[in-house]
Amino acid sequence: MAEDRSSDSWHTATIERDQALFSELPYGSFPYVASHPDTLATVATLMGRQVPAVATARILELGCASGGNLIPMAVEYPGARLHGIDLTERHIRDGQARIAALGLSNVTLDVADLLTIDFGDNVYDYIICHGVYSWVDQATQQAILRLIKRHLAPTGIAYVSYNVLPGWQQRSVIRDIFAFSDTGQGSVPDRVARGRWLLDQLAKASDQSTPYGQMLRREAQHLSDQNDSYLMSEFLVQENRPCYFKDFAADAKAAGLSWLGEAALSYLMQGAANPQLDQVVRALAGPDDLQYEQYLDFLAGRQFRQSLLVQDEAAVARKLVPGRLQRLHLSSPLRQQAIEASEGAEPSARRLRDPVTGKSITTNDPAVIAAFDHLGQRSPATMPFAEVLQVAVAAAPEGPAAQVAERVAQAVLKLGLAGLCTLRTTPIGAGGAQPVRPCLRPLARQELADGQAWITSADHRPVHLGAVAPLARLFDGSRTADALAAAIAAQIEAGAVAVDLDGSDSAAQSVRLMQSLLVRFALAGVLAPSETA
Repeated sequence: MAEDRSSDSWHTATIERDQALFSELPYGSFPYVASHPDTLATVATLMGRQVPAVATARILELGCASGGNLIPMAVEYPGARLHGIDLTERHIRDGQARIAALGLSNVTLDVADLLTIDFGDNVYDYIICHGVYSWVDQATQQAILRLIKRHLAPTGIAYVSYNVLPGWQQRSVIRDIFAFSDTGQGSVPDRVARGRWLLDQLAKASDQSTPYGQMLRREAQHLSDQNDSYLMSEFLVQENRPCYFKDFAADAKAAGLSWLGEAALSYLMQGAANPQLDQVVRALAGPDDLQYEQYLDFLAGRQFRQSLLVQDEAAVARKLVPGRLQRLHLSSPLRQQAIEASEGAEPSARRLRDPVTGKSITTNDPAVIAAFDHLGQRSPATMPFAEVLQVAVAAAPEGPAAQVAERVAQAVLKLGLAGLCTLRTTPIGAGGAQPVRPCLRPLARQELADGQAWITSADHRPVHLGAVAPLARLFDGSRTADALAAAIAAQIEAGAVAVDLDGSDSAAQSVRLMQSLLVRFALAGVLAPSETA
């Protein structure tokens, strides 16, 4: 007889099995910029909605793990009130320890079950549910939507991420491979390793001339870069319930909620990015935005969505208007570069380049060049759009200001789509000056002290440090730059960190390594304000 998956006993057994996994191998608790309340507020602002002020918001995270997403928000916004719940006691203990170490009083984490939690009459401006919805049973999914409906403020925004069909169908094959390899014996890392090994062997032996073989190889390559906790949560937990977008939207509507859009700016601007595709899909879907989104999922094979929900009675208008940028702050790493005559560009053309990723665009619009070079010189700090516009207008005095504003606004949206411009409702302050005694911000120092190999950037992204993580711990404000370089050299010579030096001039190489780390930390906005040279 088939097991009754709707029964309380099945729910309890599922929880016990999954909690045993997470207790042994805690879920990697990262900052997710797509779930950040400012991201939600920015999307809504671009759609013309009034949003709660993020800096003083009431924020709830359902399934907060150890607070890697929520705690940096509490540090960033001391005037906000934040609450997180998770079912795994180890997650909550670890998060509470970090909160205590940082001395935070505006964030609390609690162990709770989504099926039984009672938030009383509390109302939240932003509700986050990342990495939970697809990984629980249907009853818990319905409970999540009920909680959002009951506790979301009238003008609030909720974020829910989930795996999407039909794109996730191919990944279900990978889940089957992991399940076949899993005997339930041994440690959780060993069980993950067996799944990795089997997938790798099958991928190598597959016929790469066939679509299936290509899929196996592509997935094996992608998953080789993922950590064990991610693979465990995708492929070894009891539940993984991908769904069609149309069904998610229907379930949200049944709970009294409306789909606002997606957290990713690229989803909002997909029509502008590919007008021909937009025309085809719109002809199929007609004026129905939900139909449009479902057709796009069929066409693109999306595997994952980060959907925003609002109260049903709230008006939803999904049209971007460039003029709404006036309410936002911008940042961009792009800096101006001259173009060699041999490249054949117009004399007035300039390259705008990201010094970290190497991504670039070329333009001969003096307003756009001036605006983004101005932003790049101050990166990662943000600037109000109005101030950026002043710089742009001054650089192109021959044209009407309104036309300059339109060109710059369109450039901002297009570069935002390309990931080369960040839009926010709240500013980021981060200076790039060279400090006398380089020091990371308290959150970054605590993250490193807790053994993390990444730190949280000023714009809420993980900065993966890899082998140099032990060296980053030396940036504690106790050393001058010279002393810091010497300490780095000593760590390397002692074998405490695996960094290749050719031995010709280890002292000079240690100085260069220290300087490169300093630049990296400055660009990430994680240096603490201090006396500067």
